[in-house]
Amino acid sequence: MLSKLNHKNFVNLLGYCEESEPFSRMMVFEYAPNGTLFEHLHGNCFFSKT
Repeated sequence: MLSKLNHKNFVNLLGYCEESEPFSRMMVFEYAPNGTLFEHLHGNCFFSKT
């Protein structure tokens, strides 16, 4: 379903892998040169626990 989605504001899904031992799922998306969604939402603010 995600691989069929095409929109200028979304990165494309390139692949998917599922492993049984240890159980894990991975989704591979195209490279986004302008940064991550987290970076756009939070800017360059990184909070330390000190």
